[in-house]
Amino acid sequence: GAVVDSLDMYGSLALQQRRTYRLAAGRHRLAVGVSGAKSAASLGRYVFLDAILAEGVTAYEESSPQVAYGGAWTTWSNPGHSGGTARYSNQTGATATLSFEGTFVGLVYARHLEGGIATVSIDGAVVDSLDMYGSLALQQRRTYSVAAGAHQLVISVSGAKSAASLGRYIFLDAILADAALYEESGTQVSYGGAWINWSDPGLTGGTARYSNQTGATATLDFGGTFVRLVYALHPEGGIATVTIDGVVVDNLDMYGSLALQQRRTYSVAAGRHRLVVSVSGTKSAASLGRYIFLDAFLADAAFLEESSPQVAYGGAWTNWTDAGLLGGTARYSNQTGASATFHFSGSSMTLVYARHPEGGIATVSIDGVVVDSLDMYGSLALQRRRTYSLAAGAHQLVVSVSGTKSAASLGRYVFLDAFLAE
Repeated sequence: GAVVDSLDMYGSLALQQRRTYRLAAGRHRLAVGVSGAKSAASLGRYVFLDAILAEGVTAYEESSPQVAYGGAWTTWSNPGHSGGTARYSNQTGATATLSFEGTFVGLVYARHLEGGIATVSIDGAVVDSLDMYGSLALQQRRTYSVAAGAHQLVISVSGAKSAASLGRYIFLDAILADAALYEESGTQVSYGGAWINWSDPGLTGGTARYSNQTGATATLDFGGTFVRLVYALHPEGGIATVTIDGVVVDNLDMYGSLALQQRRTYSVAAGRHRLVVSVSGTKSAASLGRYIFLDAFLADAAFLEESSPQVAYGGAWTNWTDAGLLGGTARYSNQTGASATFHFSGSSMTLVYARHPEGGIATVSIDGVVVDSLDMYGSLALQRRRTYSLAAGAHQLVVSVSGTKSAASLGRYVFLDAFLAE
């Protein structure tokens, strides 16, 4: 109900524009109304709406594979940290780097008696000398606004400190950004066929991959309501077949008279999806080749496979391979007390699991509190999801084998397929 803007849509040319409004996490209502007013230069009072994009905040733990480290960093475990861990370093020049997409990036760090000064750079420009000294060890946040687009954040150990500090340590806990940026070289992207690396400072992250092998593929499993493909137009660009959940959604022509970075966004229903970009082997008449050029992917969130190193297992678990599973694999156990633990940041956690004739009851705990006794019995083996809503912040999920079952079940197995934190 609060007016946040009087947005003037006059322009001498018809151009697409965007305006972003930041707000607290939660449910909101946006209303755009025709005011009937105009600027002196305008010939009318029309309001033009093209699309509305609502995006959440993605939290990257300092241990996330999206954060690349240079130099020596040490892991610090503490339940008060986001995800239960942080990293610190006092090696001058040591760095932590994250590529992201959006209009802001937030740094979650710790003040400490031995805190030094961090140099914070975005896109190569120093934006802050962040003093991490504090008389008490406290979690802090610092947010930096940027123009909409792809950016690179680098946090480095300056080697400097305030007079009061007893050390020069930098403490990194987590990084918050608009949308997840997955480099083409990231572990979340799996390739089939022959692809070649292309290095150029103009590319997102400085690299891309290309292929002209018909049938070569790049696959990303993600969750959310959109996925954005960052690619390059090129004089030798061919046509890519873009498939989401097994359905062809685009035949994307990558030919261009100049090599230029481009983006194509695909909207999907909220949930889990699989994007596959493949080399069709076809081209437009003007193109000199049939190459597909992939630079990066953007999505609300990528699903974390049960096989990810971010999921810590206790007890005996067995791998289960099946094409119907997310990522083609799952894990199962019937050892009472066996557990799977995942630290995450967000306001919801979705557990992807399987119902099975031998399914037992899993105990689901968040932050040490039991929130569910999840019965995984089903007369048929079917993939299921269960979502848990919680306050925004850092949390710990533990799924454990209770050793109990329903009367109908033939076993006490717990089946884990994937996790999605949002």
